[in-house]
Amino acid sequence: MIDVLIIGSGGAGLSAALAAKEAGASVLVAGKMYPTNSQTSMAQGGMNAALGNVEEDHIALHIQDTIKSAHGLCDEAMVRQMCGDAPRTVEWLESIGVPFSRLNSDTQGIKTIAQRQMGGASAKRACYAQDYTGLKILHTLYDTCLKEGIEF
Repeated sequence: MIDVLIIGSGGAGLSAALAAKEAGASVLVAGKMYPTNSQTSMAQGGMNAALGNVEEDHIALHIQDTIKSAHGLCDEAMVRQMCGDAPRTVEWLESIGVPFSRLNSDTQGIKTIAQRQMGGASAKRACYAQDYTGLKILHTLYDTCLKEGIEF
């Protein structure tokens, strides 16, 4: 018996499938294409998150840049939530194995996630995995779904 049916196997669908599975549900993902063929794989440049790696960046600035880039055509409450959740999202993606590009080690030998400045951003905040960010995220999500026994 399937508890949750996810329609679509892109990044959002696979993330939802993993969340449902973690909550104890039996999950089936249905899509019109092979999961690693979704539009998510086309995202190259990175995903924005104010991680605190750069002194001049913070979540409030990320929110401001996002609203400005949307020319006010956005739900400000949703923008605030998305920007506020972004650092935890990157942390979660990293925890499941997304191979984000790294900066040189700091004094403690810890390599931090590399970030670069993308259009519309006032600071370096785009976390990236070479120039294949979406593809690497998608493959990691799909592999994690398979490991968790999610059906396709």
